[in-house]
Amino acid sequence: MRKVFLTSAPGLREQIIDTLMEYSFLTPTAVSEKIGFVEVLRGQLQAFHFANTVFSEIGAKICAENNTLQKTLFLLECSYLAALREGHPTPLFKFLVLLDEDFIDLARARNFFALRILFAFSCICLYCQFYLLFDENVWMQFINGFLRDFTPLCSSDAALYDYVITKRHFADPNQFTRDIRLLSRVAFEFGGLKTPSVACSVEC
Repeated sequence: MRKVFLTSAPGLREQIIDTLMEYSFLTPTAVSEKIGFVEVLRGQLQAFHFANTVFSEIGAKICAENNTLQKTLFLLECSYLAALREGHPTPLFKFLVLLDEDFIDLARARNFFALRILFAFSCICLYCQFYLLFDENVWMQFINGFLRDFTPLCSSDAALYDYVITKRHFADPNQFTRDIRLLSRVAFEFGGLKTPSVACSVEC
């Protein structure tokens, strides 16, 4: 599918993203909710690039990288909200298909924050049961590689890993909207942020 986008008429990818954005954000669900792990990553991205950097050190490369990662988080948020609205996980697959080439280049260059976004997405895919075997699938392979290269995890990544991988919380296909919303809410707790809607405590 990615090859189709790259060889098709200019603007096709942007048109699909615009449709996804309109479908996801101009809804009551989007108005009332923020996606927990996306909000956590947004806050941490600013610290990653700018917390210990003086203004004179911020160059075009850092700004371009930050912009690419921000757009990727926005795309992930759109996909997640579409899955919430539709009540099934299929819209989440649009995230991988619509990834920008600039983000792919960052991931291939082993950019830490780009890989963190893919780590979170892989955990979400496992939570949604996108696999045949829990221990043998592309998501687990990526997660294990991330653990190998970046252990110890930061507290929010470690909490997400513990919730999905260690404790094996999964979305019930018959209660998908409820469970995907729960994952979003507990992710606020993982990142030390206040849940903007009704709080859900993390199960032990």
